Amino acid sequence: MPKSSTAHFIALAVLIVSIAAIVSAITLLPAAAQEDTTYVIQYGDTLSQIAMEFDAQIECIADANDILVNLILFPDMELTIPGDCPPYGAPVVIPPGIQPAPGDWTVVMQPREVVLLIAEELNVSAEAILVYNRIVNAFSLRAGTTLVIWEDAPPFGIVPPLRIYNPDT
Repeated sequence: MPKSSTAHFIALAVLIVSIAAIVSAITLLPAAAQEDTTYVIQYGDTLSQIAMEFDAQIECIADANDILVNLILFPDMELTIPGDCPPYGAPVVIPPGIQPAPGDWTVVMQPREVVLLIAEELNVSAEAILVYNRIVNAFSLRAGTTLVIWEDAPPFGIVPPLRIYNPDT
């Protein structure tokens, strides 16, 4: 091989190795952590609209602000929008802090299932399922959502639940 061809070959090899090193370094960088945001409620705001605007799961925002049920939002109220929330509309998993206790069980929602039908099938209050799992909007649930059903849940048809479950007590 002539000297110029060898030099070109070496230069090309160095370039390829350099590009590969840069690409692997970029892909190995951890994702930048998103910071929490404080949002001041405006007249007419709903939790669903706020979650959609910030592309954050409704239940994540509700959990971060200790909202256990649908809450009337008042102007000038402040909500924390966690930077690490799953995206809006993502399947809901067992919320942080809610773990099945002995005697509780979990249900993974299947395509075309709704909480009301699951509640009826299990003879458990649908409202109790929503409260226990800190779910604000039952329509946000998707296939793959894991629900925790507590052992002493009231029977189907009891609204509101006989006792409000508060996992923090």
